[in-house]
This record gives sequence, C-alpha cells and structure tokens, in this order.
Amino acid sequence: MPNVELTPQQAAFLEAYLAADIPDGPSVEELRAEIDYANLNPADIWIEAMSEVDASISILRSQLAGDPDPNMDRIAKLGLIGVTGGNNRALMGAFVTFSSASGESKAKAAQDLMRIVDQVEEFVKTDDIITLLEEFPQGSSPKIREPLGNALSKIRKTVAI
Repeated sequence: MPNVELTPQQAAFLEAYLAADIPDGPSVEELRAEIDYANLNPADIWIEAMSEVDASISILRSQLAGDPDPNMDRIAKLGLIGVTGGNNRALMGAFVTFSSASGESKAKAAQDLMRIVDQVEEFVKTDDIITLLEEFPQGSSPKIREPLGNALSKIRKTVAI
C-alpha cells in the first residue's frame, strides 16, 4: 500500500473518529529526494506518463470519435500521440540512442536527448490542442500537462547523472 501523506486536518479526523494514531511520515519533497534517478530508464518514465495521459483522455476519445476537426478525430483514434507533431517519435528515437550509447558518445546522446526534451516541453506547455483537451467543456477535464511536465523533469534528472 502506498505511503499517503495526510493533511493535519485529515490526520486529526482519523485520530478523533477512528481512535487511530497516525504517525508523521516523510513529506512529498523528502520522498522525491529519495528517488534513485541513476537507476531510472528515461523511456520508461515517458511511456508511463503517456499511458497516464491516455487513460485520462479515454472518456474524451469516445466523445471525439467522428469529430469534424481532424485533430480531434486523430485523438479519438490514436490518443495524444496522434497530435504530437512528431515530438513523441523524436523523443523515443533519442531514448534508443541514449540507452545504447557509451563512453564519449553517451555525452553527445545526452545532449541530443536534452534538446529534444526541451522541444517536447515547449510543445506540452504551448500546444493549443492540449489546452483544448484540458479545458474540454463536455465531461472530464483530463490532466495532460502536469504528468508530462513531471515526466520531462524526471527525465532531465535521470540523464544529468
């Protein structure tokens, strides 16, 4: 079971109504500091984030099927990967190059990967389609920028080691 940090109000409620003693746990910042970035695979980080995003837009995908806007129809058929403008393909290629590089070529592969991470981050921050999806008026408002931004940040830390 994951360790969940409770607010003081939540802990007080549980202690008062369940007569449970809730121990103090590490903060989110302390937990993040414990991550062993050297043993993380950058591609796995990205794939996990994209899977999380695709799961969060799955309800929207069914609503967008057959939409007259070709971008919305592509999202319905392919998920977010359908409208990334080649950024996902470039990132996956950079992951392959980075993971197979060694010695002097590893530094060059890391630089190339960071350049593409910057490019993808700019896309994630500014893309109008992502804005439209996150602010979709009918039904759910999926989280896209947050999980992808967090993944890109984690990738930077992993590659910097």
